[in-house]
Amino acid sequence: MILNYRLFFFILCIGFCLSVNAQHQNFEEIVAFIDDEEPYKAIQKLEDINIDHLSSYDKATYYYYLAEAESNVGKFDEAFSHTLISKKLFTQEDAPSDVLDCNLLLISILDVQDGYDFKAKNLEEELRTYVNQQKDPKAAFTLNTRIGSRYLDNDLPQKAILFFLKNDSIGKTHKNKRFSISAYANVSTVYSLLKKDFDSALFYNKKAIKIYNENPNDTKLLSYLYNNQARIHQSKQNYKDALAYYQKADSIEIKGNIGATKRIYYANLSSLYESMGDYKNAYNYLKKEKIINDSIEQSEQNIALSDIQTKYETEKKEKENILLKTDLKKKKQTQFILWLGIISSIIIGTTISLLIAKNAKKKRLLNKQEQKIKIQEIEQGLKEQELNSIDALIAGQEKERQRLAENLHDNLGATLAALKLNIQHIKTGESNSKSIKNSIELINDAYDKVRTIAHEKSTGVIAKNGLLPAIKDMAKRISTNNFTVIVEDYGLENRLENTLEIRIFRITQELVTNIIKHANATEATVSLTNHNSTLNIIVEDNGKGFDEKFTYSQNKGMGLSSIEKRVENIGGTLEVDSFPNKGTSIIINLPL
Repeated sequence: MILNYRLFFFILCIGFCLSVNAQHQNFEEIVAFIDDEEPYKAIQKLEDINIDHLSSYDKATYYYYLAEAESNVGKFDEAFSHTLISKKLFTQEDAPSDVLDCNLLLISILDVQDGYDFKAKNLEEELRTYVNQQKDPKAAFTLNTRIGSRYLDNDLPQKAILFFLKNDSIGKTHKNKRFSISAYANVSTVYSLLKKDFDSALFYNKKAIKIYNENPNDTKLLSYLYNNQARIHQSKQNYKDALAYYQKADSIEIKGNIGATKRIYYANLSSLYESMGDYKNAYNYLKKEKIINDSIEQSEQNIALSDIQTKYETEKKEKENILLKTDLKKKKQTQFILWLGIISSIIIGTTISLLIAKNAKKKRLLNKQEQKIKIQEIEQGLKEQELNSIDALIAGQEKERQRLAENLHDNLGATLAALKLNIQHIKTGESNSKSIKNSIELINDAYDKVRTIAHEKSTGVIAKNGLLPAIKDMAKRISTNNFTVIVEDYGLENRLENTLEIRIFRITQELVTNIIKHANATEATVSLTNHNSTLNIIVEDNGKGFDEKFTYSQNKGMGLSSIEKRVENIGGTLEVDSFPNKGTSIIINLPL
C-alpha cells in the first residue's frame, strides 16, 4: 500500500506472501495466521522455533515471515531489520524469486515512512532489473504501480492512468482479480485528484468494488475502497453519502497496518465534519488522528536509530578488519624482505663474474637488435600511416554522402512538408493572408537551404544564433491557423557544442515533419530541458496516434527508425508513448 496524497486517498499496491516451499512444518501454520490477518499469533508461533537447528534457507524464510507479521502490527523498525537479514540469506542461497519478495516487503515498509524515498528508488531499480530478466507478474505489478504513483505526484494524469491500467492487463492475463481491483481503484484516484472528473472516479471505484464482491477475501482491501468512495462523494459535496462510506470503512475490522490506516480515516472524517460545520466531531477526530500520528513518528525514529546503529557497527567491523589486514601485511612484508636478502646475496655472488665477462658481447648484440627493431618499427609505422590515410579517406567520403542525404531529407524535407500543408489549406479554400505569407517564406527558405547545401554550409541559423532560436524560428515558419507548434525550454541559457546542436535540431525537425505528414494534429509541443547534465526533449502532438504494438521497423523511409539510430549514435535514448486517438509523445534523453 503506497500512501500517496496522505490523509485523502489510498494508492493500492497489494502485498504478497513469500513464494517459498516451507521446509519446516510450523511455517504452514504461520502462513495461515498471516493470511487470516492474525499477526500476533504468527509472531508467538515463530518465537517458539529454535532457529539454531534450521538450515540457512529456512532461517531466511523464518526472518521473512517474522518481518511480515511485525509489519502488520506496526513494528516497522524490527520488520525492516529482519527483512534485510532474510534478503541477505536468500541472496547467499541464490534464490532470486525470494529476494524479490524481500524487496517487495521492504518497499511496503518504507512507503509508510517519511524521508526514505531514496531507499525505495534503489529497490525499484532492483525490481526493474528482475522484471526484465524474469517477467515476474508480481514484480511488474509493483513496478507499474510505483511508476504510476510518481506520475500522479508530478500531475501527469494520462501517464499515471496508462501505467495503472497495465496492471489490469496483468491481472486478466494471470487471472488475478486483486491486480484489476488495484488498477481501477488507482485510476479512480487519478480522475478525482488531477482531472476533477468525479463521475469517472466513481465509475472506476465502483468497478473495483464490483470485482471485489465477486470474490470477497480481503476485508482490508474493501475498507480502502470504501474510503476512496467516501472521499469522492466529499469532493462532490455529497456529505451524507461520504459520511456513510467513511463509517463503513472505519467499521471494517483490519489487522495489518492499523495505525497508518486509521490515521487516514480519522483525518478524512475530521475534514468531512469540518465541511459539514460539525466542529465538535471534527475536533474529536483530529485528536484521534494526532495520537496515532505521534505513534507512527516514533516508529519512524526507531528505524532511523536502527540505521545509525547498523552503520556504526559496520564501520567498527571494517576498521577492525583493516587493522587485522595491516598486521598480516606487515608480517608478510618482513618475511619477504628477509628471504629476498638471502636470495639476492646468492644470486649477486654467482652472477657478478659472468656479467662482467659477457657485458661487452651483450652490448654488441643489444645494439644490433635495437637497430633491427627500429627499422621494423619505422616500416610498421609507414604501413599503418598509409592504411589510416586510406581509412580516413573512405570514412570521410561515406560521412559526406550520409550528411548530404540527411540534410536533404531533414532540412529541405521539413520545409517542403510544411509548404505542402500550407498549399493544401490554400487549395481547400481555408487560406488567408498568413497562410500565403508563410508559403512564400517557406519557398524562400527552401531556396536558401538548397544554396546552403550546394556551398556545403549546413549549419545555417544554428551556427549563428544557437539551437533554441533555430527551433523557435522553425516553429514560427511552420505554424498556421490550423496547425501550431509551441516551443518550451528550461536551462538552455548557454549554448551546446555546435555539432551536437545541429544533430539535435535535425532530429527535432524530423519529428515535427512526421507530425505534419502523419498525425493529423492541430497542435504540437516541443519541450527542451537541461537538467543535471542531461538534455530532455519531449515532442508531443494531439493527433491520431497509433497502436502501442507499432514498431519502428514498420515505419518506411527515414522515419522513427532513423531518428532512433541518430539518438543512439550520440549516446541517447528514445521512448515512444502513443495510443489511437490520444496523440503521441516522443521522449529523448541525451547526455551532455
